[in-house]
Amino acid sequence: MSPNRHHGVQDWDSLLDLIATIRDATGKPVGIKTVVGRHEVLDVFFDRIVAKGPDCAPDFITIDGSEGGIGAAPMPLIDIVGTSIREALPVVADLRNAHGLKDRI
Repeated sequence: MSPNRHHGVQDWDSLLDLIATIRDATGKPVGIKTVVGRHEVLDVFFDRIVAKGPDCAPDFITIDGSEGGIGAAPMPLIDIVGTSIREALPVVADLRNAHGLKDRI
């Protein structure tokens, strides 16, 4: 089974805290990988970044489109979960820009 999240991350704030902790400890850029489903979820994510401050923001976001999985998912889910990269990338970029985070992420 492929876990869908880190065991210490319970919500957006704890994810953003973990990102900042890892960046502080390593001095390296830190990113996240996500499949884009409902766009409203990412709107909340970017809202939380703005509320907490840009230091907690990921340096990059890797978008996994619905075009296929890594093999860990059951076959029925591989091609039907998430939005295609052609739809997801502009949505994420637009949400990031709308929240004033283009120069940060």
